[in-house]
Amino acid sequence: IRQMGMMAGVELVADRAAGRPFPASERRGREAARRSTANGVWLRPLGDVMVVMPPLCISEAELALLGRVLGESIDAALKSNDLGNIDQLYVNIC
Repeated sequence: IRQMGMMAGVELVADRAAGRPFPASERRGREAARRSTANGVWLRPLGDVMVVMPPLCISEAELALLGRVLGESIDAALKSNDLGNIDQLYVNIC
């Protein structure tokens, strides 16, 4: 996770310890963004980095919704496409 003020980027990687990304063809960031939009939160993927830029006037309830939907969308995107051993998938915290 890279963060400055209210802006953050959450990078989705296949192996956090090694910093190994998912193959670009899997488009995990796009899948997470699609799922979040379906749940009422617009997120912007830059490749497999989820960009979070809420307005400064966001309410606590809206911030809670954003956090919940972000987490659920990332979890779902990481588990999609019959990837085998799901325990080896991580969200990179840098």
